[in-house]
Amino acid sequence: MVELMEEHHAGIPILMNPRSGNSRDAHDCGAVVGTHVHQRHTTYGTTYLVADRAIDRAANRQQLAQTRMRWMTRVPATLSEAHAALAQVNPHPLASLTEGYRSHEWLSTDGGMAQRWVLIDSAARQPHAQHPVAKPWRQQRDKAVKAFKK
Repeated sequence: MVELMEEHHAGIPILMNPRSGNSRDAHDCGAVVGTHVHQRHTTYGTTYLVADRAIDRAANRQQLAQTRMRWMTRVPATLSEAHAALAQVNPHPLASLTEGYRSHEWLSTDGGMAQRWVLIDSAARQPHAQHPVAKPWRQQRDKAVKAFKK
């Protein structure tokens, strides 16, 4: 695994740190926030941090709050609040972003911190997203057809 930080305009790596396969992502991401991100913030002004979901721990959020840096990460569907939010979203009235993309925003207080979550729906990804969902139904249908033919 490699810890990587890039300059956002040119995409030039400014930090590349090999990590042990036994390292814990959540702890190591916090160490990066504490050392390198704070330095970048004071040197270059406000920047954005796009990070792995491991960054979203209470200790890391506190460090990010001290830098006043804006950050974003993926919200895992394993969170119960994410399940509840997805269940409430009606796909038809989503706001249009560009052709083929729609979005819906809501506020969350996951982990005791105010967050803005954005669901982005892509028409091009729908067939890929439906495939794993439909697989158990196809398997059940195939078993029923075989049983019927016997």
